[in-house]
Amino acid sequence: MRKRILVISCAMALLISTRCVQFGNSFERIDNDRLRLLDMVYEPAEAAPGDTVKITAVFAGQEVHASDLQWKVSYNLPYNALGADTALDIGPLEYTEVPESWSSPNTFTVAVKTKIPNDIMYRSSMIPENLVDLVPENLKDELPAEMRLPKSDLLQSLDSTRQVAELLRPLVESDPSGVDGFLDSIGMVDSVRSIYGVMAQLLTIRMRIYVDVKNSFFVESDYTVRYNGVFHDFPGFNVYANTNPVIAKMGVYKVKGAGLVTYDPELHTQECDTFWFAEPGDTTTEIPVEDGYSYFVVTEADQADSAVSFERALEGLPANAVERFGYEYFFELDPGQSDGVPADKLMGITNLVGNKIQLLTPPADTTIQDFVLWVQVHDSYPGVVFRPYGSYLHEVRGRFTYR
Repeated sequence: MRKRILVISCAMALLISTRCVQFGNSFERIDNDRLRLLDMVYEPAEAAPGDTVKITAVFAGQEVHASDLQWKVSYNLPYNALGADTALDIGPLEYTEVPESWSSPNTFTVAVKTKIPNDIMYRSSMIPENLVDLVPENLKDELPAEMRLPKSDLLQSLDSTRQVAELLRPLVESDPSGVDGFLDSIGMVDSVRSIYGVMAQLLTIRMRIYVDVKNSFFVESDYTVRYNGVFHDFPGFNVYANTNPVIAKMGVYKVKGAGLVTYDPELHTQECDTFWFAEPGDTTTEIPVEDGYSYFVVTEADQADSAVSFERALEGLPANAVERFGYEYFFELDPGQSDGVPADKLMGITNLVGNKIQLLTPPADTTIQDFVLWVQVHDSYPGVVFRPYGSYLHEVRGRFTYR
């Protein structure tokens, strides 16, 4: 499940109470007279209390500047077993603006850095006084005795262990076996360390970022705070951190045969030419269009992280799979070529259930040639308590040539 992002126009703000996005055109198409949020990228994808996080809001369509944005935050999101949540104690976000290295003439990007409060977990209503209350009935008896302490005692223990972990971090990266022996020597034997896989999941909370753009466009976005990044890679801890995906390349498959709706080179045998978009994204790649072919956009992403479900963590079992990626495509046409053209003659992209390969329909009007294409890649892994959501955005430019 992707991180919770809610985008509401001012006119609908009083009418909409559930997650939704309102668009005057197709979801995939960006118009230069409508403001659109392409992504909220958090770096790192997850953080621990006291860490600093960079938040990058990437917009397209109408022009946006840092002075147009008002940032607010709630560090307290009560949550119940039914999944209903709300936000308490909403106030101004303390931040510093930072130059954004990722930019293009086709987007408007605002980046800020903010520090997670040191005491956020102590104050958050997401963590009950008794962690047993968070565990499903059929698993309560399996919760280790060490996890049945009061909330404040568990958090203090976790903070103390964090201090040791931060001192040992350089050694973890150079000599993991040395860390293993040292932890044993201070009483953190395997049976103790294995508890942290469960503890890190139960002691996970979310904060909510609010962005008000020009008093007419509102964004809500949730961010996960937990200790996984602190204990990631420590031997015996069974704790896994999440990172943002890495987008390696984007391209277009030109497949022999008109009217195809799906294509996968690993499953299908049709004749296919691949056109990989040039890097950097401001270099235009030509896509030849001719009758008798179907077209599909494709993205290759790397850096799939491992994770362990809560039930496996309770059993002391390590991760046995990696996360899955979902893909969402957006595009913008040159308004000088597309203005006034009927919608059914414009370019289209399917965006079917987050697949990395999606049907691309070239424009039926051959005066439309130039386009900008974005992909947002986000990750997911089932069964992890409030697992952080990693995402990243990539942009390329293309030009259709007609034969």
